[in-house]
Amino acid sequence: LLHDDEISEIMVNRADQIYIERHGRIEPSERVFSSEAAVLGVDVATNLVALFMGSSLALIKWAANKS
Repeated sequence: LLHDDEISEIMVNRADQIYIERHGRIEPSERVFSSEAAVLGVDVATNLVALFMGSSLALIKWAANKS
């Protein structure tokens, strides 16, 4: 997902429910996290820094691709 320039947003509802926005349309992703713990496994401090710097999308993509 990280390398797909057509994806503008990634939305994670739970480990097995990830949606992406591509060309203004939301669609389910075939990617899943290994567990709910993996979804929450992203370091909180890194997440806060990314949010303050406006990089939340990049962090979300990184987290989704990490699984």
